[in-house]
Amino acid sequence: MSTATVPVEGEEWVSRADAAELARCSEATIKRLEGKHDLETRTGVNGQTLLRLADLVRLGRINPADLPSGATASGTAELRRTQDQLVATQRELGEVRGRLAERDAVVATLTGQVSEKDRQIRKLTDIIDSLGLALCEKAAR
Repeated sequence: MSTATVPVEGEEWVSRADAAELARCSEATIKRLEGKHDLETRTGVNGQTLLRLADLVRLGRINPADLPSGATASGTAELRRTQDQLVATQRELGEVRGRLAERDAVVATLTGQVSEKDRQIRKLTDIIDSLGLALCEKAAR
């Protein structure tokens, strides 16, 4: 693995994480490619390993058609990560909505049961009141 200190003007360098996202593989796979193909790397400002985008395209790991014209590879990788997060969030939202619908159904069932019990209690209260009244009338005779 060699390290470039001065990039050629116009070359785009991407982090391992971005390279993995663009190649739709793991960072470990990208790291293995570095050693297997003796890819030129350099160290970025944050200490991250950068790879030349053209090398990954040349190896067939990244399809040039997947890179929108006018967009950077890093921006495209970030867009893909954001899209993946959006899909996961939408899936989670669907699950939450499903649980909410189930909860609403249970609440409706319980509300109906409580209403029925209230009706039964009122009916029993009326029966007890009428029995008490009948008992008072019988005692008064």
